[in-house]
Amino acid sequence: MREYFTTIGLGLAMVLASTQGSVAQQNPVTAIDIALEPDATMIEHAMAANARLLKSFPKGLCRK
Repeated sequence: MREYFTTIGLGLAMVLASTQGSVAQQNPVTAIDIALEPDATMIEHAMAANARLLKSFPKGLCRK
């Protein structure tokens, strides 16, 4: 389950990083947070993605 949240967190980080350049807009923006309750298919895809990442990065992506 930890790997699932890591994958979701990485995805959110990439989305947030890609929107950093649009901060200087003149129009006000309303942010809406949406929480998804994953179904079995989403969990399977997340676990498969984590397995592929761990093959390339066995110690994980976070370095302390």
